[in-house]
Amino acid sequence: MSNDQPIVFNSAIKSKIDNIIDTVRSHLLSQNKKSFGEKEEKCLYRGPNGLKCALGVLIPDDKYHVSMESPSEQGWHSIMYIIASRFGILVVSEGYTAFDRLMSKMQTIHDRHNVEEWADQLNELQASIVFVSKEPQTPTKSEDKYDRY
Repeated sequence: MSNDQPIVFNSAIKSKIDNIIDTVRSHLLSQNKKSFGEKEEKCLYRGPNGLKCALGVLIPDDKYHVSMESPSEQGWHSIMYIIASRFGILVVSEGYTAFDRLMSKMQTIHDRHNVEEWADQLNELQASIVFVSKEPQTPTKSEDKYDRY
């Protein structure tokens, strides 16, 4: 994992965040294979033979559409909303949120790390998340916009 700013969530949703990471961990470690396209050019939310990436497993079957495989920025936020809603999380701010960062990091673990590294990477990610008892302050323009959620 990189040494960037921690991902910060309200402690009220700790069990939901843990559930998301546990769902991804359980799926990836049992699948034990990356979800690539036929030509292995890029990772896919839903690949051939029922394979799913870290985020693909979080997207309910009835919400998935093949167009999600190449999302625009607006499409990415729609995917984040679908996943957050599935786990009862309300993402209230615009822009790149702590939830987006968590999803992006899990996607990176799937896409860029060897299968053998997945368990350690997910454990490290989960251990790096900070839970606070109050809402984090909305950053000013000079602060890092990625700490909002």
